[in-house]
Amino acid sequence: MPRSNPAALNSPIHLERSDIDEARWNAAVNNDPGGLPYGLTWWLDAVCPGRWSGLVLDDYRLVMPLPREPFSWRSPWRSWARPRVQRPFFTQQCGPFGTLLPHDLPRLLPPLFNGGPGGGLPFSESINEADFPVGYPLARRTNLVLDLSPPLENIRAGYHRDLRRKLRKHGPATLLPADPEVVLSVYREQIAAKAGLKSKHFTRARALIKAALRNDAGYCYQLLGADEELLAVGFFPLHRGRIINLLPASTPAGYRRQGMALLIDAVIERHRGPGHLFDFEGSDIPGIASFFRAFGPELRPYLTAR
Repeated sequence: MPRSNPAALNSPIHLERSDIDEARWNAAVNNDPGGLPYGLTWWLDAVCPGRWSGLVLDDYRLVMPLPREPFSWRSPWRSWARPRVQRPFFTQQCGPFGTLLPHDLPRLLPPLFNGGPGGGLPFSESINEADFPVGYPLARRTNLVLDLSPPLENIRAGYHRDLRRKLRKHGPATLLPADPEVVLSVYREQIAAKAGLKSKHFTRARALIKAALRNDAGYCYQLLGADEELLAVGFFPLHRGRIINLLPASTPAGYRRQGMALLIDAVIERHRGPGHLFDFEGSDIPGIASFFRAFGPELRPYLTAR
């Protein structure tokens, strides 16, 4: 990997998790204009416990998590002595968080990738391709975000007409709080095999849900049809008005009755407000992206670097 050493600029300080000032780190994340929760200490502790440290610039003006890959017996020496940075489970964007200034990114990249190949780390949507020095392989990833500030009727008027028709045909439905274990059970039954998820993923998902609920930063929902049949469930982290579609799943009945469309519409109705956003959390899968685009969101891509 290329190295960058701008003259007369402070180098980032690398801190182990135990040395990080949580209040100041989280203040940088909370002050970030992107309004993303992924850099908060409780989030990182849930998704990669004991496997992250951080870079700090200018006394916590800007912070960058360094989540590390788990130990692997396939490459025991490298994964012990020189673990690669790697996107944690259920974490779309990894920073940097805080007040970003020109020349910050070139200062962060060399210590971030430790002079060697990275495992792939997604950067915040505020980072542009032009911000990267030459030589870093980049991939453009898709995210879609819907502004929830307008009146509900205006938001729904932006839905594709086929989506509006399906909602009329299969509604009404009732949005209720759900037990986290119900959400995880349906997600495991309907999504795990298709997405290649294993027990370790659900261990981290459970820890993340518990941490979010403990910090008043998320909701578990279930959607019931008019006959009270369960149609869909989901876990939706909430941070600074941005509600994230993180673990949604339809039941077999929901697949037949547009449960996912009804669930997203109901969450939009519940959380609509000035300055609020619905974050679809992707997707690069064409069919899923097409479904999300039917709600009329804005494209907000982000970059992954290695």
